[in-house]
Amino acid sequence: EEAFHAFLPLINQVGKESLSLPRLDLTNTLTGLNGSSVVCPSVDDNLIDTYVKYFVKSGLVSLVKN
Repeated sequence: EEAFHAFLPLINQVGKESLSLPRLDLTNTLTGLNGSSVVCPSVDDNLIDTYVKYFVKSGLVSLVKN
């Protein structure tokens, strides 16, 4: 529960059926990483799957099957 608190300032609107977050961009991140060996991966189905599996495994998110 406490880990989620870091995201609260980003939340624009919370409803019973949805959660809306602001659009974020990587301009400052990419500028800061310019010239380093760090590469930001493209956000695709595989990356999202990796994140979701990690969040579930760590207990940050629980998936409820209907």
